[in-house]
Amino acid sequence: MLAPMFTEQNARLVWEESILQAEQMLESWRDSQRAEATYIPDIREDTMTLPFHVINKAGFGVDIPWVSESSRRTRGCADSTRSADTLGRGHRMTYREALHSSISHLFHIVIFPTWLLRIAPFPYATFLRTAHEETIAYLKELMAERESDMKRDQDNVGKKSGFDIMSALISAKVHRQKTRSTEGKLDSLEDREALTDRSILANVFLMLIAGHETTATVLLLTLVELAINIDWQRRLQEDLDDIFGSRRHDSWSLQQDFSRLSEGTVGATINEVLRLYPPANIIPKGTRKGSVQTIRTGSRDFTVPENTALQFLAVSAHHNPRYWPSDPASLGKEDLDEFRPGRWFAAPDLASNRNPAGAPGTEPSASLFRPHPGAYIPFSTGHRGCIGRRFAQVEMLAVVAVVFKDYSLELDVGDFVDDEAIETMGLQQRQAVYEKAKAKARRVCRDGIRHHLTMQLKHGRLALRLVRRGEERFSDSHPDALSR
Repeated sequence: MLAPMFTEQNARLVWEESILQAEQMLESWRDSQRAEATYIPDIREDTMTLPFHVINKAGFGVDIPWVSESSRRTRGCADSTRSADTLGRGHRMTYREALHSSISHLFHIVIFPTWLLRIAPFPYATFLRTAHEETIAYLKELMAERESDMKRDQDNVGKKSGFDIMSALISAKVHRQKTRSTEGKLDSLEDREALTDRSILANVFLMLIAGHETTATVLLLTLVELAINIDWQRRLQEDLDDIFGSRRHDSWSLQQDFSRLSEGTVGATINEVLRLYPPANIIPKGTRKGSVQTIRTGSRDFTVPENTALQFLAVSAHHNPRYWPSDPASLGKEDLDEFRPGRWFAAPDLASNRNPAGAPGTEPSASLFRPHPGAYIPFSTGHRGCIGRRFAQVEMLAVVAVVFKDYSLELDVGDFVDDEAIETMGLQQRQAVYEKAKAKARRVCRDGIRHHLTMQLKHGRLALRLVRRGEERFSDSHPDALSR
């Protein structure tokens, strides 16, 4: 039902909104302290907010400005976008509060039945019920508004609609209703069931969950891994300079620039993060009734009977040395447990000449290393692969490009030394301190990730420091570091 709605027009909307939101995120960081460098106490908050804004625009056509719940970032915004943080008539939560709460507490909303939440005498149960009910109420209001607008403009229904997913779904529904009434045509039972309000609402809510938290966590891990690996961060920035030169963000084009980003160091970086941290670690599959399938592993064949449930372990597939090369910089040492995006530029001696298994778009770029079919499945595989993969890829590539084109990210070292002491250190001393910060960040990434329906960083805090390029404190190109 949703797959046809992910059009190239929608991808362009995702691209433009991701660039806009990344710009606003950078602006909020700079405005919060107005210093040469900006301390970001917990990057998780912002990497959760940005995809939330993008999915609302590209999914529902709702503009949300970069207004944090924290008063330090609150700024004025236009009346047309203020509703996200204003309590709607008859509501108990704002739009932002309701959707954020539903996403953050999704696991408990799913496992506790509605009737139990209604009678449970606990504040948390009341909160869960309210968040879920308010989310559904807001989405229904959006649907009703879109449908009303489209019916008023009957001549353009099905021809002219917003490029967001909700508008496309409702436009298709209204167009079919108009076709039946004017031409007397009857849709099939499948068509009628596919375009009910309830099914549209369910798909929209599913898209909200799947398109927000997993993207947010992958984006978080990408920024942190680049802060840990500052040499690779510099190489990525050089690649961005080659792609964009001095062009302004508003001149960046999905059609012109996306392929170069996905085929270069930015694409390799995101591919490697997805290899290390697959959004869905356990992927359920199965055979249908009357369908017996054969699976070949190495030189052995295994018969899978009908009606058999299977589970694919993505993290195991992504660490199998039979199918994955080492980064050339590792000099032959096995490094599959490490963040080594250089492996995506390795000689293709382990790669298959066939396209990786799965629907089009799941494979890495044609110019990068192409894993063996089934060895790389961050977006699942087969006909049930993630239909929003291009949505996520476009968003992450655009955000990473905006952040690192003019800025660098460093790990916060405040747990080990203060800023005044760093200024007195030479390069080797600074790098020794940075190694401690890197070890701490790696522990948080390794131990803090949990899979509760979606991938989340549940434990630990990751603090970063934003600086303009050329003002890094721990790079061997920093003039102060080299002078000592």
